[in-house]
Amino acid sequence: MLMLDGRETAVHLTAPTIVGRADRNGWFDLTLLADNGGQVLLHNALRLSAKFHQPPDRGVTDHIYPNTVVLNAERLRKDGRVGAISFSAAKLGVFFNYKHIEAQHLFYADKVDRDGLRRLRRGNRGPHDFFNPSEVYLVHKPVQILRFRVADRTYMIGSRTSTKGMGWNSVVLRADPIASIAFDHPVDLDAAMNRVFEWLCFFSQIAMEPILPDALQAAGRSGPRQLDAAIYLPSLDGRPPTPDSPFDLHPGGSPFSRWSERKALTTLMRDWLSRQEERNVFRGYLSRVIDQSQTESSIDGIVSLCAAVDSLAELRTPNGVTKAQVSFLAAAAAEEATRQQIAVDERRLNGVLGMLQSEPLRARLALLVNAIAHGVSPQDADLLVSTAIELRRVGAHGVSLAEARMPRILPTLNGLAALCALYDLMSCGAPPETSAGVRLPAVGRASEMAMMLRTFSA
Repeated sequence: MLMLDGRETAVHLTAPTIVGRADRNGWFDLTLLADNGGQVLLHNALRLSAKFHQPPDRGVTDHIYPNTVVLNAERLRKDGRVGAISFSAAKLGVFFNYKHIEAQHLFYADKVDRDGLRRLRRGNRGPHDFFNPSEVYLVHKPVQILRFRVADRTYMIGSRTSTKGMGWNSVVLRADPIASIAFDHPVDLDAAMNRVFEWLCFFSQIAMEPILPDALQAAGRSGPRQLDAAIYLPSLDGRPPTPDSPFDLHPGGSPFSRWSERKALTTLMRDWLSRQEERNVFRGYLSRVIDQSQTESSIDGIVSLCAAVDSLAELRTPNGVTKAQVSFLAAAAAEEATRQQIAVDERRLNGVLGMLQSEPLRARLALLVNAIAHGVSPQDADLLVSTAIELRRVGAHGVSLAEARMPRILPTLNGLAALCALYDLMSCGAPPETSAGVRLPAVGRASEMAMMLRTFSA
């Protein structure tokens, strides 16, 4: 029995023996046959418990938690790999605020227009009680909004429309964007989903709030006529709703959301995604902080963001200390320690002195701030950086946190996250303000958090 219920999702399966061969970490995949003849793939599943039945029943009842459930898994390739994956997200439409549906008022429509509508209506053989139209809604055909390539894959955004109702008194028309990735060569399911979440990370940085999928589908081959398997992620379905915030992104405040700006958005996304491999660690830390900061604030988040900055190779500048010089200093120190009868391993000395080759965190943050100088004022950036370094020292070394410092955690965390997002976006070509006069949300977030810090420090 399969029960899809968010984080309470579970499979209760009775079989003659224990099913699924787990790897050394306890994960396994299991394919089941549904009542309708389709296949259900339990991917990265964990066995929570197993109950062995005594004779005469015999057999084992497994209690399994699947991290991923794939419905109609027979639509994947036989080896489980996928050629394309698509997704939708509740807030994805904010970034593509186009007029898919138009309302045309008929207050001043002349007789020719009304007669044309009447002729169109006659094509519908259903019963008609009266004819007195006041509005006409135009629903445009789905279009491909953008398309671009990165390495061995093609990214696409299209649209779809849906109609609900069509009764006597009500009708609901919707148009939603659909994002998809087609791979030149089939990839495994985890790799495909990783590409989805990498792309969503871009939208999260733009919005400065988590953008998560509400539907995922995959197919064994790419192409418009391929049937898709549905992917269910219990961990996402079980998330509590994010509380409303005054900082939530809305269509009018989203940069690059106009039809005329889609080419600029395409270029930015392509350049941003092309740097994924070199910034994978940085974006992983930043994405988790943006996600968690909606419901909690912790000094651990500041430590994570500082680690993210440390991971950026482009913020490491040579300081003149070579590896050979470090080895020479370590050997000399070890020799002196021996004379002084101090027990210390030369390898440890080499590791400690090796830190001389790295720039301190403050210097790296200074380089980051300098790269976004035309997006955030130096005063705001310096305040956020200095407070982040102070709190990071507290978090990294386990120093007791003074009560006066606690209110500063939230604005420092959100402000530093905004600086990191700005650096990632602007270094990939994003202007702090678009040609339409819409600022990147991170610009305003950094300024607001610096103002809040000044209030707490007053």
